[in-house]
Amino acid sequence: MEESKVNKLLEAIEGISLNEWTKAKEMIDREFSSQARKVQFIRQDNFDKYLKSELIR
Repeated sequence: MEESKVNKLLEAIEGISLNEWTKAKEMIDREFSSQARKVQFIRQDNFDKYLKSELIR
């Protein structure tokens, strides 16, 4: 993550309660999940090789 984004995030969460954080996090997670459902997996050329190298040890 870019440093400028981290700084903005730190500024935004300064002083919020755990309850506020939890609500905001749940809403953000829900939105990311909603957008992710619209994305279709497309296997790239090297994906098989990469997956096997990570999973087969």
